[in-house]
Amino acid sequence: MTITYNFHPYSIIRLYNLCSLIFFALTFFSCRQEQQKEISLIWDKDRAVAISIPASLLGNDAKENKDLLHVRVEKNVDAMLGNLNTTGSQVVFKPIVPLSRGLVYEIVFKNKVVGNIKVPGASAANASEVLAIYPSIDTLPENLLKIYIRFSKPMREGQSLKNIALLDHNNDTVPNVFLDLQPELWNKERTVLTVWLDPGRIKRELIPNQQLGNPLKRGENYTITVSNNWKDEQALPLSKAYKKQFVVASRDSMSPDPANWKVSPPKAGTTQPLELIFSEPLDNFLLAEAIQIVTKDKVTIAGQIKADDNERKLFFTPAKKWQAGNYQVRVESILEDVAGNNLNRLFDRDIRVKNLKKDQAFIERRFEIRN
Repeated sequence: MTITYNFHPYSIIRLYNLCSLIFFALTFFSCRQEQQKEISLIWDKDRAVAISIPASLLGNDAKENKDLLHVRVEKNVDAMLGNLNTTGSQVVFKPIVPLSRGLVYEIVFKNKVVGNIKVPGASAANASEVLAIYPSIDTLPENLLKIYIRFSKPMREGQSLKNIALLDHNNDTVPNVFLDLQPELWNKERTVLTVWLDPGRIKRELIPNQQLGNPLKRGENYTITVSNNWKDEQALPLSKAYKKQFVVASRDSMSPDPANWKVSPPKAGTTQPLELIFSEPLDNFLLAEAIQIVTKDKVTIAGQIKADDNERKLFFTPAKKWQAGNYQVRVESILEDVAGNNLNRLFDRDIRVKNLKKDQAFIERRFEIRN
């Protein structure tokens, strides 16, 4: 006698799915059990932002004695500042200062080390690099006031004077050039650093200038170097060192004057950029903050600003097509040239001489867009 078993295909699928669910549940439960026994890191993108500590490591009184728990860098006696929160069976420590790659952190409970965890180092392929140094022009005035260094990724703070140097034509380091500012002047993303040359040596009536002289000498060649020992936020050194060479010209003792700019209007009905050509290089980052395009009714036109030609030219591209009519380039008086001279006054000025010119909040240049 032959017995035939008929299995409906949908029954097979349901049985397979049921087995899969059982396997997933067992695997998930096993993983959760394992996670609760191990200290782990909590990540936000590529940054370790917190440490998750199993409450089981701390005993039954973990919640009640959470204040007796702290985290410290290995071989360091000082506890890190941060916040502790209990989430289910985990105690999460979120430090005020981000965790650093390559370092080992100890979890201390009731003055006893109950565990540790290492933040893995980042891949060298992800290291930051210097994208540019501004001013980008290779002939700079003797009274150059500041430089900007742009990086591809966020950098560690407090390292600038250890890794930036000014070399003369003999490749000797020029001492006491840069101002030691603490905290350093970073943008919010920590990708652009502002470095000031010592203003006390630039202003000719001040004692540092009289004793040490100007940091830069007219007619001399210099090189700004950025060491590849500088570490980024992931504790990786820069992928390569960076150099910018320049020659020094005479002092810049004139304020920028928008009346001398060339304005090239685009055609109506297009999104072609408005072009501004300056009479000298201007501050790369102040350009984006200090210039607006407005209608005759004082409505600001949305768009993007891009500096070009070693900061001697600017393009404004509108978000919408230009309409025929009258417009104005509004320039705030904070705009500076590379010597720190703004629209109202010189950086290195004789304070004994009264400024007869009235300060202005902004200056406007009119232009017309035609069909």
